[in-house]
Amino acid sequence: KQGMISIEVSLTNELHSNARPDLNVDGVISIGTLTQVIYIKKPINASTGIKTQLFKVDESQEQAEKIAITYGQESGEFIQILTGALEHDTFILSDMSRWNDSRHIAITQ
Repeated sequence: KQGMISIEVSLTNELHSNARPDLNVDGVISIGTLTQVIYIKKPINASTGIKTQLFKVDESQEQAEKIAITYGQESGEFIQILTGALEHDTFILSDMSRWNDSRHIAITQ
């Protein structure tokens, strides 16, 4: 099944009275924790350690500027931003390859 793996579990305490063989168990495996992290929903082609450019939306929400960012660790659908972003920044995550030669774009509704 997608996103699922089988593992063997060894129980160290006495089993509950309704425990039975081959009982399914749901669990979460945590391999690390990051704190004080800036992250965004992972854009297409984003991966750990990559340096790229994204359009950052300005405070007026009327234009966006292309800025350099560096991705850090990824987890599921999110990826850390190591450089190029501050808390509460807004980025355009859609495919913007059409505007590769542009440094600024106007946002219209």
